[in-house]
Amino acid sequence: MGNQPRAISTSQVLRAIATATLSLAGCVALAVVACDTEIERPDDGPLTFEVGVVDGELGTPSERVPYQEGGRVYTIDIRAIDHNGEFDRSFDDEVYLDVGPNGFLAEGQPNTVKLNNGVAEGVVVGLEKLHGDVGIWVEYRGDEDDPKNYATGLSDTIHVAHPTIREMQQTDKHRLSPLRGQYVQTNLTGRTAVVTGVTNDGYYVTDLTEADGLFAGMFVFTHSRPAGIERGMTITALNGNVDEFFGFTEMGFPAWKVGPPVEVPPPIELSVQLLADSDATEAYESQLVEVRDVTVCQPGDDFRQFGQWVVTFAGGDCQSGTDAISVLSTFTVPDYDPNDHVGETISRIGGNLREHSSSLTGWILYPRGPEDMEF
Repeated sequence: MGNQPRAISTSQVLRAIATATLSLAGCVALAVVACDTEIERPDDGPLTFEVGVVDGELGTPSERVPYQEGGRVYTIDIRAIDHNGEFDRSFDDEVYLDVGPNGFLAEGQPNTVKLNNGVAEGVVVGLEKLHGDVGIWVEYRGDEDDPKNYATGLSDTIHVAHPTIREMQQTDKHRLSPLRGQYVQTNLTGRTAVVTGVTNDGYYVTDLTEADGLFAGMFVFTHSRPAGIERGMTITALNGNVDEFFGFTEMGFPAWKVGPPVEVPPPIELSVQLLADSDATEAYESQLVEVRDVTVCQPGDDFRQFGQWVVTFAGGDCQSGTDAISVLSTFTVPDYDPNDHVGETISRIGGNLREHSSSLTGWILYPRGPEDMEF
């Protein structure tokens, strides 16, 4: 049996907030001009909507629906409620569908539904990439030419598990996180996430719980060097906004908690065959990696502008970046100038791995210090 629709007192609160927000926006726009006029919205239409989930997993705060990138399907009933709190049988119009605050309507899912005689029953709604506590949202908003009264309704809460680092990173769309643009609470429950590198604008964290080591890394962008963060520290809580920087996934505007230290894992060796497949290399983004027995190329414009220089594997090409990887060591190994070592072999270069869609090789190795380079 499905869940019964509930009267949405929440929507009345939201409606009041929205009205106040509009009023405030008007005051800001008027700047120094005194403003005490509330912006009224059209009164035509219902006060709110009842939105009942009649089929689909809701979960609970303690037993959450598993996170999944793919779609989930819910069936809902919608009823219009008038300003007297009664069922509004006179309402015949379209309302907009959405999901919030986390997740998306599934690809191809219509974003409107028509109510007849104040009701729409058995409405099938496809959703995807849900995480955290979400609800299916109904709004009578119309458009610029025909604005409505913005009456809203919200379903019962759908409790979905928060995504792991891997679930934020792994996708079949290279250079695009499935949760791009979403504010995410990372699922670190029962997991060990260790800081493997610290930079002047953030830190790298790896989830050691991923047995195969794939898609286990994330860069946390903090704008400046994060105070108190050192290699080997564990991160027990991590929230932030997931975004892409030239194909590199990072978490911005973060908040975190630090736990007891653990041993930093050894670097993963990247082979020339792996680097030739960017989709495969993507699985090691932000993790601690290394390359061995590589030759220093003559630095070019990338070195002069960005400090990046290139090394090749046996048979690689410096000009095209084939069988090669870029290195950025200007700030962490300042005494090493690749111009003085062109054609020499470096036995090992380690560091954290980043992707940059406009770099010559596509991938950049960031040594953490002199200890990451062996000659």
